[in-house]
Amino acid sequence: MGSLKYLIFYLFCGILASFTQYIFISGSYLPMVGTSGAIAGVLGAYLKFFPRNSIDTMIPVFGLPFIAAIPAGFMLIYWFFIQAFIGVASIVVVTASIGGVAYLSHAGGFLSGFLLSDSFSANFGRKR
Repeated sequence: MGSLKYLIFYLFCGILASFTQYIFISGSYLPMVGTSGAIAGVLGAYLKFFPRNSIDTMIPVFGLPFIAAIPAGFMLIYWFFIQAFIGVASIVVVTASIGGVAYLSHAGGFLSGFLLSDSFSANFGRKR
């Protein structure tokens, strides 16, 4: 992407992530602070470009850490659905009014990064 394109991509993902959270909790007076939605956008781009790479993941087995190499495609899609599910559940249960983690911001940032990454890629317009 290059430094400037990456910065614009990162900021744009952060804005879209915040907008996604705002759509669902527009009546809230709580501030949204953080960059996790923009980081989720980078994860979405990673899924687009490197779905077959493996991610070392710690899985507790009987309380002991077990390290497993899980394909990025599986792990990141799993992570996205967990964020979206918890985000929707937090709205339904009305915990969004007391603050916490902006899970829907993570989901929105991830989707925006996945969908927009080709536009910001250095390979845009070229065949891979």
